[in-house]
Amino acid sequence: MKAKRTIFSLLYCDGFFCLSRNFSLQKVGNIDWLLKNFGFDTIANSADELLIINVSRKPFKDCYDLEFEKVVESLIFKIRIPVTLGGQIRSIANARFLFEIGADKILLNSAAFTQPELVEEVACAYGSQAIMLQGDIDFSSNKHYVYNGVKYFGSGDDAIKTLLNLPAGELCLNSIDRDGTGNGFPLEGILACDFGTKPIIVSGGFGKTSHFKEVFEFPEISAAATSNLLNFVGAGLKNVRKELRESGFLLTDW
Repeated sequence: MKAKRTIFSLLYCDGFFCLSRNFSLQKVGNIDWLLKNFGFDTIANSADELLIINVSRKPFKDCYDLEFEKVVESLIFKIRIPVTLGGQIRSIANARFLFEIGADKILLNSAAFTQPELVEEVACAYGSQAIMLQGDIDFSSNKHYVYNGVKYFGSGDDAIKTLLNLPAGELCLNSIDRDGTGNGFPLEGILACDFGTKPIIVSGGFGKTSHFKEVFEFPEISAAATSNLLNFVGAGLKNVRKELRESGFLLTDW
């Protein structure tokens, strides 16, 4: 069995970090709150990777302002794990900016479907290993959405096939119907797919250790991502890793 990874996600919008439930956002605090009151150091360094998604609806130049740069700098200073940045990337210049402010990888979502040539361009410049693609899917209806989960784009099956054919290092399947519920990832979404050999990340619904165990039973799943700030506060994610190891799962070593 290949080593599994845990990824901690932060949703950032116009100066605040947010909780999401079925793609409805609730602001919970700014960078000072995250660093002083949330135990960010413990959480982030109990994961294998930090994913920061800028979910603002503003254009790239407005949502990736000096304040966001300072936020990323503050977070990277506190951790020793790779960082992926994403949200509103529409050009190679956008991607370059994120790499310059500290991204090890970038996340492409809507652009993977509306601008597949951009994926090719970024892969050519930085390598496919520097790209994570994400599909936001309502597995209960097999519908795929773009533009922050607002616009219906096509079937979930077709979305996954599209992403698998693009030159990216890994693919993240984000469950809209389980997002923020803490009820576990919809396993039928894994059972129905043929992923080939590309590493697959699943996101949405993780609320306790058993939810990680369920998806890690699938050999094609390489990582699970959670943005549930409250369920994994303090040592929560550290305890998840401890329980996974005790259950026999191979996790990456730092």
